[in-house]
Amino acid sequence: MITKYSPLRPGLLLTAMIAGFAVCLVACSGQDGGAESPYAGWKHIQRQNVKLYYPSGHPHERDLPQLAQGYASALRKICREMDMPVPAETLVVYHYTGPGHGYEVTGARWPFVKDTIIHYWQPGYLGATLTEYLLTRFAPDETRHAIMNRGLQTFFDFSGINHNERVLTLLEAGHLPSLDSLASMEHIDPQEHSRQTAAAGSFIGFLHGSYGMPVIKQLYQSVLPFDEAVVQVTGRTLDQLEQEWHQALYRWKEWKQQQDSLAQDSEN
Repeated sequence: MITKYSPLRPGLLLTAMIAGFAVCLVACSGQDGGAESPYAGWKHIQRQNVKLYYPSGHPHERDLPQLAQGYASALRKICREMDMPVPAETLVVYHYTGPGHGYEVTGARWPFVKDTIIHYWQPGYLGATLTEYLLTRFAPDETRHAIMNRGLQTFFDFSGINHNERVLTLLEAGHLPSLDSLASMEHIDPQEHSRQTAAAGSFIGFLHGSYGMPVIKQLYQSVLPFDEAVVQVTGRTLDQLEQEWHQALYRWKEWKQQQDSLAQDSEN
């Protein structure tokens, strides 16, 4: 059943945990003598079902216990929001010292997930790779819709960025990618990365507030073209859903202005 719209606030849903989660990045304590090269000699720390590895001498070593606990807490909170059980297996995180180190060891330019292992380094948002990991458990098959995959990773990225502000600016300037173009993309265009990811995250936030996670999961799992999936799942056309999303953004703007006004009044 479609639920009544509530002010959309992607990225703010889990504000309470962003502060504890967005810490100075990585490092741990304890030795792991059994790791094979290139991870031989890496240290580790475990919190609940999260085991965080890092190389000896990592520049942020003293922050790792807090970071490991942040992973464990965020894992449970995202699972609760996504209405899914917490995976039983141990989540392993390899935290590299930076992009140069990550590329040297893995050959990858950006953080990534493989099986139950997150390979992470800065720049990047910890929540995005954590969500990427969880999406492999969210549904039996990977979605065919990049807007759903990227949107969920952005919605739960723990960046502290309010993607609505960015998207509303694009909308008012006439530069927001259309929902049709977002729905038809097979991957994120490097030239349009910032706009596309912000738009996808805001759209997921709208769906979450207006329709709920069951609808998001149905769209994520659908093998139909996205415009057909939208009609089947929501009873709306893609154009109608886009209009609802844009209207929600303007309502969010009004809500934000009211909150800012109340905050100013309380200071006076």
